[in-house]
Amino acid sequence: MIKKILVLVLALLIALSVFSCTASPTAMKVGDRKVDASEYAYYLNYNHLNLSMKTSGIILTADEMLARAHEVTQSQIIENELMLRACEALELELSKELEENLEAEKEEWIESLGGLSGYLNYLNENAMTDRLYDKLQRQSYLYSMLHDHLAEAEDSVIQDAQALRRFFAENY
Repeated sequence: MIKKILVLVLALLIALSVFSCTASPTAMKVGDRKVDASEYAYYLNYNHLNLSMKTSGIILTADEMLARAHEVTQSQIIENELMLRACEALELELSKELEENLEAEKEEWIESLGGLSGYLNYLNENAMTDRLYDKLQRQSYLYSMLHDHLAEAEDSVIQDAQALRRFFAENY
């Protein structure tokens, strides 16, 4: 009897671990890349909060604000994916040392929040997953690398998101 219960508990734990490691459903695609729903939800929440705090004299209904948040979210995600593609095209990658620095910074951040439970609360409060946190940290380094590379390159200066879109339209 105890063996049956242990086998059942073990099977349940294995099933939970398999399902908890899978990505959330795809919310949108940028080219061939899938953007999962958790990332989309993070940007949507972030943009909706930003729009609700802005007071530009124009009063938007809740539906209009949500629609605008969706537009800004999609634009942001597309720009992020274009930046990642530019890094790939230029063969810009994080070194092993930078990867280790990211991991060390994350561990310091977790400790500063009081440990794992504080970190999980931070993720929850910011509508973020651990996987997205890691992606955002990597992107900040890659963005800096891309900026530095383009600033040094004489023939490929890309000054803003519009120019970046034109660059990819002309070259890909």
